[in-house]
Amino acid sequence: MNIPRDIKIKPVLNGYRVKVGCVEVIFDSRKKLLKELKRYLKNPDKVEEEYQRKVNSIRDSGIGSLDTSQWHILNTGTESSGLAFTTDAG
Repeated sequence: MNIPRDIKIKPVLNGYRVKVGCVEVIFDSRKKLLKELKRYLKNPDKVEEEYQRKVNSIRDSGIGSLDTSQWHILNTGTESSGLAFTTDAG
């Protein structure tokens, strides 16, 4: 369908907390946030699929002591990395 989800941006101590649909991501700079936001608005479905693949990969690997049903490290290879928290079924 390629329609972006609701986007909420909130400044936080270490950057910006961005909630897209039911997922939150922390960006540590305005430059990274704007770059990823532009990419997302251009092709929401593609970017969401990239993030979901990364989350699934981390969940399947059983990384450390993370409760991977709740917390996921994201790095899509676009210099935009952060910590995401799934707040609902999305």
